[in-house]
Amino acid sequence: MITKRTVLVLGAGSNECYGFPVGTELYRKVCLLWQQGVGIPGWSEPGKERVLRERLPRSGVYSVDEFLEDNPHLIGVGKCAVAYALLPSEGNDLFNQRDLMWYQYLLAQIRGEHGSLEGNQLVIVTFNYDRSLEHYLFNALCSRYGFSDEVAARELQRIPIIHVHGQLGYLPWQTQLPGFDEDLVVPYGGIAGVAPDETAARVMRAAECVRIICEPDVERDERLASSRKHLQRAELVLFLGFGYHATNMRRLGFEGERVEHRQVCGTCLGMENPQRRRIHNMYGVDVHDTSDIYLERASILEYLRKTGFLEQQ
Repeated sequence: MITKRTVLVLGAGSNECYGFPVGTELYRKVCLLWQQGVGIPGWSEPGKERVLRERLPRSGVYSVDEFLEDNPHLIGVGKCAVAYALLPSEGNDLFNQRDLMWYQYLLAQIRGEHGSLEGNQLVIVTFNYDRSLEHYLFNALCSRYGFSDEVAARELQRIPIIHVHGQLGYLPWQTQLPGFDEDLVVPYGGIAGVAPDETAARVMRAAECVRIICEPDVERDERLASSRKHLQRAELVLFLGFGYHATNMRRLGFEGERVEHRQVCGTCLGMENPQRRRIHNMYGVDVHDTSDIYLERASILEYLRKTGFLEQQ
C-alpha cells in the first residue's frame, strides 16, 4: 500500500514498452496512414484531410501536436488521425511481456488484502491518450479475485487516473462511474477485425475525447486543475517516461517557487548531462545525478525497483 501522498506523472515513454509510440514515432505512424493508401475512417471533410496529408510530412516538425499548434483549423482531422494511428496499439497483449511489466509491479504495491485498494494515497496523472494502465489493473483484479465489473470499477475509483489531454474514449466498465459518458465508449483491444462502420464510429468517438496541447481551452480544463491540486499536496512526485516539455511543466505548476515538503524525481533515459541539469535547475526534478550509471539507462521497472520509491511507505 502507498501511504505517502504520491503522484505519478506519466509521459509517452511510460508505455513504450507495451508497444505504444512515442512522439516522433506517432508522427511517423500518422504520416504512414496515407503512404499506405489508407484514409481516416468516418472523416467527412476530404479537403482538410488532403491538406493534412500533403503538408504534415513536409513540415519539419517532431510531433503532430507541434504541427497543429500552427494549423488550428486542422485540429479536428488531426485528432482523428492520431486516434486512428493509436487505437491499433491497444490490441497488444499487456499480460505477455513479463520482463517489462511495470504495471504488474505497481499493482503489487497498491494491492491490499483480498484485492482491496482502500487506503492508497496514490494519484496518477497521465499525458497519454491510451487506456492501457486502467485496462490492465481492471482485468488483473477481475481475473485474480473474481471481481465483478462493478466491484473492480469501485476499487479502481480509489486510485484516480487523470488523463490531462483526454483519452481514446471510455471503457465499457467506466460508464458505471460518475462523469463517464456512455455515448463515448470505445472498447479496448484495437480495431483489427472490426467492421468498417464500427471502426469509423470508434475513431470518431475516440477523437472526440482527445485534447491537443494547443487547444485554447486546455488551460481551463478541470482535469488540469485537479492535477495541479494533487501535485501541490503531494509528498512524492515521480515523472515516468516524461519528456519535461516546457508547456506541460508550466501547466502542471512546475515554474516559480518550489514546494518545500515535496520530493520530485524522474526518469532520464536517453538524456545528456546538460539536459538533466537544465530540468533540475528549472523545475526542481531530481534527474541530474549522474553518479549512478545504471539509473541513467534504466527502464521504468528497473528505475522503480532500484529506487524503491513505492516500497518505502
